[in-house]
Amino acid sequence: MKEAAGIAREALDATDTYTSVEKWRKLFGLKFPTPPKSTKKQNGFSSREEKTDIGSGGTRFA
Repeated sequence: MKEAAGIAREALDATDTYTSVEKWRKLFGLKFPTPPKSTKKQNGFSSREEKTDIGSGGTRFA
């Protein structure tokens, strides 16, 4: 239990998604999802992978 708690803490404290996911996979096995291809974070958010199209029919807010 002590070893698992240490691995979980490392996963929570990881500074990048890839390392965090690898730690969770060590605990939960291969059923835990694989790490994303892009692990670069911007301001705490994952990087954008697709362009967002807002469209012209929606309501705009100021």
